Amino acid sequence: MEKIESILDSVSHRQYPLPERPWKQYQEWHGNIFMHWKSDAASLASLLPEGMELDLIHGEAWISIVAFSVKKLHPRFLPPFLFFQIFMKST
Repeated sequence: MEKIESILDSVSHRQYPLPERPWKQYQEWHGNIFMHWKSDAASLASLLPEGMELDLIHGEAWISIVAFSVKKLHPRFLPPFLFFQIFMKST
């Protein structure tokens, strides 16, 4: 756990301070991939339900997919659950 604590000490890149309350769960993300495609805003807007607006970035619309696997998921003070470990391995 010492390595985790040292990671949390690095806060210079954060826009906001760390929460004052202790953490409630632990998880590790593995095999992360972030894919983004610039898309036509009008075409995407026509697919949205009435009353919903696109969240544009500098006036541009994007479609994003983020894929990853989660390992060692567990609440604080408890070891990883065997069920979750088996579930994560099967995906």
